[in-house]
Amino acid sequence: MHPRRGAHERLGPFTLGEHLGEGAMGEVLRGEGPRGLPAAIKRMRPGTEFQDALRQLFADEVRVAARFVHPHIALIYDVSLSWQQPWLAMELASGKSLAMRVGTCTWAQLRAWMCATLEALAYVHARGIVHRDIKPENLLICSESDPRPGLKVADFGIAWPMGHTRARIIGTPEFWAPEQAAGDARRMGAGTDLFAVGRTALYLAGKEDLGRARLESVGAGAWLERLLEPDPRDRHRCAADALHELRSLPEKSWSYESAAPLSLTPSKAQATTFDFGAPESESVPDARAPGRRIRPAFTARAAWPDPFVSAVLPPSALPGVGTSLGRLTDVVRTVDPAGAKNLGPLGRRETEGVRQPVER
Repeated sequence: MHPRRGAHERLGPFTLGEHLGEGAMGEVLRGEGPRGLPAAIKRMRPGTEFQDALRQLFADEVRVAARFVHPHIALIYDVSLSWQQPWLAMELASGKSLAMRVGTCTWAQLRAWMCATLEALAYVHARGIVHRDIKPENLLICSESDPRPGLKVADFGIAWPMGHTRARIIGTPEFWAPEQAAGDARRMGAGTDLFAVGRTALYLAGKEDLGRARLESVGAGAWLERLLEPDPRDRHRCAADALHELRSLPEKSWSYESAAPLSLTPSKAQATTFDFGAPESESVPDARAPGRRIRPAFTARAAWPDPFVSAVLPPSALPGVGTSLGRLTDVVRTVDPAGAKNLGPLGRRETEGVRQPVER
């Protein structure tokens, strides 16, 4: 049981609501921003075991995900890396994760979800990042009531830059590729995530034998087997190739069809812009109403020497980053003062280190 939260409990510009879930790092709460903007608030629990290591993973996720603005990647609205309680606010996926759809989806739904995932991965891989934790729990569905309906890839906490020669053995064993399980960083790349896409597709189709039978019945058997090749050199060369082959498969139905396609019709709402710091060119449309847009917390053109805390800043330095709040901009200025200038109009209307949203 989780206690009912006070009506006025807030983190930054967000009012906290019901408990949505929890994990090793902390809990996820429903939040509400300016003009009722729905959000999911992920915050670390104070005194969490292995606090330093978890804080580093948390900061890694922020550094990576805040760079991406893509229709199929969960959008980061705002973040705090304060020593007392780090948190981040991201778009709320009221349709929950694909872990709720295992064995009950149609082929049309599964293909649409995997196409969206591969589109997101093509974008991420083009920027030199491997997600390393693609699985149903990290593929979220934003419903028609959310600002940006559709599938979103989330949780970049263990993402890794391509080309690094050393990597920890970390991930989800049921979905990771052989080279990831072996900690072989030299072989990790786009194919590592593609293997996880294959495992995820198999899992959603009904797991192992049933999943394989269903995918083979719609002509996707060869596509699946290539994704699941043990040697990454034998898989698709890139996410775009896997996406092209998937889109070329025929529209069929397997024997068990139980889930209706998701409706993505936007509802009506007042036109406005939720401004969390990024310039107008970085804003994204809010499908709830024509003319409404959302500006994420940070611009995608942030110039990082390396997108990971472990590579640019020792964990011992994190407690002193931005003593007032420890914002991402404070970390950038600590590591790369020149790069901080490329972040756009951050820090506008700051109150005790908290950037207040500006409605447009």
